[in-house]
Amino acid sequence: GPGRGPEGALLYWRRVLAVIGGLSLVGTGAGRLPAYATGVLGAILGFFLLVLHFVASPFQLLDFVPADGTGLNPLLRDGGMLIHPPFLLAGFASFGVPFAFAIAGLLAGRADAAWIVHTRRLALLAWGLQSTGLTLGMWWAYHVLGWGGYWGWDAVENVALLPWLVTTAYIHSSQIQERRGMLKAWNHGLVIAAFLLAIFGTFVVRSGIIQSVHSFALSAIGPWFLGFLALAVVASGLLLSIRAPLLGSERGFESSISREGAFLLQNLLFAALAFAVFWGTVLPLVSQLYNGRTAVVGAAFYERVTGPLFLLLLALLAIGPLLPWRRAGTAWLRTLKWPLTLA
Repeated sequence: GPGRGPEGALLYWRRVLAVIGGLSLVGTGAGRLPAYATGVLGAILGFFLLVLHFVASPFQLLDFVPADGTGLNPLLRDGGMLIHPPFLLAGFASFGVPFAFAIAGLLAGRADAAWIVHTRRLALLAWGLQSTGLTLGMWWAYHVLGWGGYWGWDAVENVALLPWLVTTAYIHSSQIQERRGMLKAWNHGLVIAAFLLAIFGTFVVRSGIIQSVHSFALSAIGPWFLGFLALAVVASGLLLSIRAPLLGSERGFESSISREGAFLLQNLLFAALAFAVFWGTVLPLVSQLYNGRTAVVGAAFYERVTGPLFLLLLALLAIGPLLPWRRAGTAWLRTLKWPLTLA
C-alpha cells in the first residue's frame, strides 16, 4: 500500500506526479516555459523510475508462495487511516508540479508571474491534498490511538507538516507577485523549498535515520533520496543565484500597514514556524554529529516555540482581510470595532 511498502509508495507517487504533471501541460501552448517544465518533470519522474527499477521494484517476484497473513493491524482498520496515506503522498507528489514550473521560469529567464498564474490551481490542489492527509491522520490519532490530542510532534508527523507550512505561505505571497510584481525571489524560494522538504520527508521516513513512533518499514531507498535531495538543493541554489538579478521587485512597499505588509508578516511567521519544526526534527542528527550524543526535544519544545507564532497568525487571520492594498489609512480601524467588541 502507499503508506507502508516503499515500492508501492514510490509507484503511487510517480503515477500521481505523472498524471497531474501531464494535466498541467495541457493548454500551455508552445514556448520555453512549458518546454523546460516538461524537462524538469521528466527528470523527476526519471529518478523515480530509476529507483523503482533498480532498488525497490514493486513487480519483483518472491521465490516462494507466502502463507496468508493475519491481515491489517487492528489499529489501522479505520476508514480515516486507510485513505490518510494516499492523500498525504498525493500531496507530496503534487508539490513537484509548481516546482517544475518555477525552475522552468528560472531556466527560461522569465521573471513574470506566468508560471504562478498557470500553476495556481495545482498549488491549491497540492495544498488541499496535503491538508486532507494531515487532518485524517490527526483525526485517526485522536479517536483510535487515544493520544488525548491530535498532534504528537513526532518526526514523521513533522516532516509531513513542513511542506504544508511553506506552501501555505506561498499561496498567499504569490498574490503579491501577481498584483504588485513583488517578492519574486521569495516565491521561487518557497516553491522550491516545499518540494525539497517533501523529498526530505521521504528520506527521513524511509531511511529510519531519525527515531519515530511510526513503525515504517526501512528500505534501501534512503541513500538514493538523500543523493537526489543534495543534487536538487545544489542545482536549485545555483539557478536562483544566477537568476537573482532578474528577480528584483518592480516596486517597493508603500506602507507596512497594508495587504502586502500583512502577507509579508504572515509569510515570515510561517517561515519561522517551518524553521522551528525543522530544527527540532533534525536536532538529534546535528547533536550526534557535533558531540556524539543524541539530543531529542519533546512536544513541550514545539508548543513553547510555535504557540506564540500561531497566536499571531490567528490575529493576522482576522485583521489581514480588512487591510487594503498599497496603503491603509485609519478607516480600516473602524471596521475592527464590532469584532473586537465581540471578542
